[in-house]
Amino acid sequence: MSQAALATVPAIFDDVDNDTLAAIQAVWASDNAYLPQYCPQPPRVQRLKEPIVPAGFGTTVKGYVGVEFVLESRDLWDTGGTWRDVRRITLKGYGVKAVAQAIGQGMLALFNRLTVLSYPSTDPTTNLPRFYRWWPEGGVTLKEDDEVKVAQDIWRAELVALVTSIRPA
Repeated sequence: MSQAALATVPAIFDDVDNDTLAAIQAVWASDNAYLPQYCPQPPRVQRLKEPIVPAGFGTTVKGYVGVEFVLESRDLWDTGGTWRDVRRITLKGYGVKAVAQAIGQGMLALFNRLTVLSYPSTDPTTNLPRFYRWWPEGGVTLKEDDEVKVAQDIWRAELVALVTSIRPA
């Protein structure tokens, strides 16, 4: 594919991921009591290379949450030039086993079939993009993370959902 052809591809994919991440972080921030004691930072896209030890916590290692986005489908929604965008979202909470379990419980409480995402890029005139549905694919799974080895066993709580939004063409 030529550079000229690539230049014509819209940046919708990064925009949708950034929009969805900001909306997930807003839902996450709505819990100011339970999750901050286990996970002091909002969800992020990249994995950490070292554990988080926030100031004032001594040597207590806190967990963190990573978000992964995969485009499932993008199809024409109606004749008005809007698209239905479906993303597979995976929230991955990392920490020692007790922390990963607690993060998993918090994720399940916040992100379920009743979850509503508010996209920051919504146009007030067209009301696009607009959130359509958060559809969990089961509950939280908990497994030991073999990729991370830092003096303690690190566990990963995962929650997978399909997120549908309506976007301008």
